[in-house]
Amino acid sequence: MNDKHLAELEDKWLRGTISDEEALEYAAWYNKDQDKPLQVPEHIAQSREEHLARMLEGMIDKIEAEGLSESTESNLIPWYKQYQVWGIAASVFLVMGLFFLWQINYSSKKNSSELAQDKVAGTEGMVLTLDNGQQLEIDSLTDGLIADQNGLRIIKKEGALYYEGETNNIAYHTASTPKGRRFEIQLPDGSVAWLNAASSIKYPVKFDGKNRIVSINGEVYFEVKPDKTKPFLVETGDQVVQVLGTHFNVKRYAHEDQSIVTLLEGKVQVNSKGREVILNPNEQLVLNRKQNKLEKSTVNAQESTSWIKGVFNFEGSNLEDVMNQIGRWYNIEVVFEEGVNKEQTFAGSTSMNQNLSEVLKVLKLAGIHTKIVNNQLVIYPYGK
Repeated sequence: MNDKHLAELEDKWLRGTISDEEALEYAAWYNKDQDKPLQVPEHIAQSREEHLARMLEGMIDKIEAEGLSESTESNLIPWYKQYQVWGIAASVFLVMGLFFLWQINYSSKKNSSELAQDKVAGTEGMVLTLDNGQQLEIDSLTDGLIADQNGLRIIKKEGALYYEGETNNIAYHTASTPKGRRFEIQLPDGSVAWLNAASSIKYPVKFDGKNRIVSINGEVYFEVKPDKTKPFLVETGDQVVQVLGTHFNVKRYAHEDQSIVTLLEGKVQVNSKGREVILNPNEQLVLNRKQNKLEKSTVNAQESTSWIKGVFNFEGSNLEDVMNQIGRWYNIEVVFEEGVNKEQTFAGSTSMNQNLSEVLKVLKLAGIHTKIVNNQLVIYPYGK
């Protein structure tokens, strides 16, 4: 591509008049040899960073011109004023997902080896372990009655699990999602729990006694059925969350440093490290187990449950957390090579309902370099 034609495409991109065919040609040039430093002609920009900044300005102009939601604008512009150009570009590319690529399918550009290693998005699925040790792979079963234990019926319907009837038996069930799976379950008391990938919840088939007690690993979102006579307790190993009836999200993966409780509706009391902390809606409590530090803050609680709607939320997340989310959902091991800054932070979101290669394309535009080797997602430093 000669410099004159490139300049014409650049101008059209910034003005928002570029056609789909021209956008494909321009994106192909921009993404060529991404493992090498991009050579931007001097008449367009003096550096890659300046080039990204100009494209960012063009994006914002296009957003304003097309009348996208105020929430998207307010997320972009303040961030633009606060951070360095490279970080800004990373945020925008994540917020916009594949907007820069104009939703063009780049699968035709991949060679056969890349296609062979691509990973499809996760789906609905779960393993239910009964009190007798029997395991039921829920995603392999058709809708309907899947088990009947002493009058207690377990039913699968439209991607969720329900309990009907009652039993006098004292027994516990464990629902668990492997990597690449998530599932919704209605507990015997009518409360609802959504399990994110690589998560589990253990609960009694009948809530006897003064409290309703469950224990979890991983990430679970709850909508608890109100019952003033029986508080609902969630045990994580580090914390106990006590509620009467409310909506909240609990995230506690054993191999990660943080335990996080986020409240969407109602009120909860969190007992953590000998302290009792009350949370109100849009408040979050973070326990850093490595530093033995407890911190409460105000957040947009809806963002903590975006995974239920099929969206990766990267707002305020560091690179390690971003890649952990991706690794769990695509059932792939994440490996960081030496020299990668795992603490760099991001903003924005992108769909979970796309192949891994498309998510990695967005991350590459944000300056994150990856490769897939034998079911390992390797993150390596720029220029290596």
